[in-house]
Amino acid sequence: MTDVGLTFEYNLFAINSVDYKIFLKSNRPEEIVLSVLANFAKETPENALKHILSRLEETTGGDLALKRYFKQLRILAQLRKLEQKLKIIVG
Repeated sequence: MTDVGLTFEYNLFAINSVDYKIFLKSNRPEEIVLSVLANFAKETPENALKHILSRLEETTGGDLALKRYFKQLRILAQLRKLEQKLKIIVG
């Protein structure tokens, strides 16, 4: 058996350097959820979260899917310490 040396190349970028509105333009909820990790720029976290939630509601097909993506959003929001702000917005 011969040892085959595989080489992989890929570019990395910091998701927090990307404008969150780019992710909001997507029609795929799994991409919209990632916007919580992106750069809010001059937007307040509260307003950004409201926009994210609104887009999720627009792009999901029913309550079950919305709950699933909301759960993912909540977990990712913890990484940015935004979970409390998200709880306040949702109510």
